[in-house]
Amino acid sequence: SRLIFVSLHCTGLTLTSPRRPNRPVLDKEDGQLVLKVYLQNKHGIKEKKELPGWIKVPVSYTGCKHQYRVRAKYKGGDSAVSLSATQIPGQYDTEDLTSVMGFNPMKPNITWLHQNTFRVEWTTPKKWQFSDDLVLVVEFGQVGDWNESRVEFSDSDDDGVIRLNIDTDGKFLKIKILDVDYNFSKESPLSNLHYIKEMTKQRESRKMTHQKHFLKHKVVERKNSKSKERIRHHLIKYFKSL
Repeated sequence: SRLIFVSLHCTGLTLTSPRRPNRPVLDKEDGQLVLKVYLQNKHGIKEKKELPGWIKVPVSYTGCKHQYRVRAKYKGGDSAVSLSATQIPGQYDTEDLTSVMGFNPMKPNITWLHQNTFRVEWTTPKKWQFSDDLVLVVEFGQVGDWNESRVEFSDSDDDGVIRLNIDTDGKFLKIKILDVDYNFSKESPLSNLHYIKEMTKQRESRKMTHQKHFLKHKVVERKNSKSKERIRHHLIKYFKSL
């Protein structure tokens, strides 16, 4: 595979910490393969005065596996490089890049933080990353009694991941995608929030138990060989519980 860079020359103010460009997205428009990158207001590009917005660069489809990155060059000589987009042979031959209908999203990654607060993370498909036309709908609660939060794809982080915190004492969570024509994708499988919370509590409890045993044997019988073996045993269990 080959790595190809597309350079953007930024004419804005010199930044103390150059902003990393968003990951570019490969798309197909009117039969032409294009590389798109979503630019923020902090990128001053001569050819693009209305920011935030997309810049599109036509690329050739060669049938080879290519990786594309965007390098932003700032005044003063600083530069920052994006994550890569990969062109895989045949990936656009049959793929529908226009409609969410029929798309089946995978479960998001969910982390219990504290009380009834959960961290939800979901990676947007590369073909739709940073799109202004798509929204992630996160539904949570009970079957038949759902609350929801919505996040636009264009508000995802630089790595294309949508991250949000939700507060709920409901049992389930699921996601789906909404487009500008109010078409919905299929729903993801249900995630059991009560199970995630309970499993996290059990891991934390095991971690604390092994940590207490480790400290007990270390302080009370430092020179005892049996105690050293117990310390080693609890250390192994402690690190496995992390």
